[in-house]
Amino acid sequence: MRLQLFFALSLAILVNANAFSQNDFVISRAKSIDTEYTPKPRDFKIKKLSWGELKSDCISETVSHGTWMKFYPNSRKLRVTLSCGMNWGTITDPLIYIAYLDTINGLESLVELGCIKVQGSIGDYSLEVLDLKPKRKHYLLIGGDADKLNYALYL
Repeated sequence: MRLQLFFALSLAILVNANAFSQNDFVISRAKSIDTEYTPKPRDFKIKKLSWGELKSDCISETVSHGTWMKFYPNSRKLRVTLSCGMNWGTITDPLIYIAYLDTINGLESLVELGCIKVQGSIGDYSLEVLDLKPKRKHYLLIGGDADKLNYALYL
């Protein structure tokens, strides 16, 4: 039990140490979504983004296509699963990015909680974050390589 607790605390510290925060962000037209969202096939569509210059270890370039969503979590843990392929969607090589808004030195900042960029074929991809801030505004970005691609989302 102590070894599991040590591992969990080490992982939490490692995740927080690698987190990026940036105050030069512009997110417009984010769709509101509940953290208990039930998926529907091809429910969301990728569009051209007006801003996608995220600072993150998992992103090496500007994200030009995607969907921004905002949510207010009820707990500190969330698993996001993106489904694509078959009837669920057409997106390939997806990006899943989660951040929350914080005020740092008087400036509203976007603080990364987790990010993955998948290189591969269509399928199901998940990202779990353990340090959500209940009652604060969080953002989720699902990115893709082109517009008009679609996907289903489980929260």
